[in-house]
Amino acid sequence: MEKYINPILLILIPFLNGFGIILKKAVKDMNKSFIESTAHIPFYIWFIAVVFSTLIGFFYSPNKGSLLIFDAIVMYGIIQGSVVAFISMGIYDTVRLKR
Repeated sequence: MEKYINPILLILIPFLNGFGIILKKAVKDMNKSFIESTAHIPFYIWFIAVVFSTLIGFFYSPNKGSLLIFDAIVMYGIIQGSVVAFISMGIYDTVRLKR
């Protein structure tokens, strides 16, 4: 069976979920926040997931040289970071619908 997510990146899912909840409450509480509406929160979550996944990729990638850069940015950062972000948003939506 193939691994779609590196097990190290699974720690980002609860972090991103909490980050999204904090951002959603910040939009409601603050008169003028840096977030205009809650519609932009998924983009912020995706961006944070890609950045943290890329940083983790630079530390945990077994490759060296230019393959390290490709592996960290594309494979860890963009692909696995996007999967982690979408899982986090899916968990949030599932929990929200159950309430």
